[in-house]
Amino acid sequence: MYLSSFHIFTIFAGFVIYIFAQYLLYYFFKEKIKLYTFSFTLFVFMMILTYSVLLTLDGVLKKSELRNVDDYKSQNNVIIQGQIYNNGKVPLKICNLNVRIMNLNVKKVDGSIFDTSKHTSIFKLKKLQNSYSYDFEIDGIISENTAKTFRVNVPYPKHFTDYKLRYNLSCK
Repeated sequence: MYLSSFHIFTIFAGFVIYIFAQYLLYYFFKEKIKLYTFSFTLFVFMMILTYSVLLTLDGVLKKSELRNVDDYKSQNNVIIQGQIYNNGKVPLKICNLNVRIMNLNVKKVDGSIFDTSKHTSIFKLKKLQNSYSYDFEIDGIISENTAKTFRVNVPYPKHFTDYKLRYNLSCK
């Protein structure tokens, strides 16, 4: 997690709210058992609240997108190249790219695989997948409002006739 001034302010604000709430607990509770119980509960609650606000800030400050993505098929691979553009307010360190390749010409199922009169076991049938998913990690620091080029290879299944790609990008 990249600590920006927003993150530091959030941690400081959480600490100040915790101290103020502790002061109110000491003022209202004179019994030590109740005081310790509520103090521990308050501490856990403030830690969870501060961490969730920090994660929300990360989601707001770290934004990235794919640009100029081009793919072409070579002999046994699909080569994908493009740019990861950082349009957030903090640098990105690691980006995870999930590529899903799908077969476009999928034949309709006619129901003959459910016919058990031929005494074939359903479990012995080998079913070919019509989509595969691959994960790639792209390292390197991407500064604000800059782009980094990438190039990845995805294996092209032999039983595919035509393909379509879906991309999912998440950066930290």
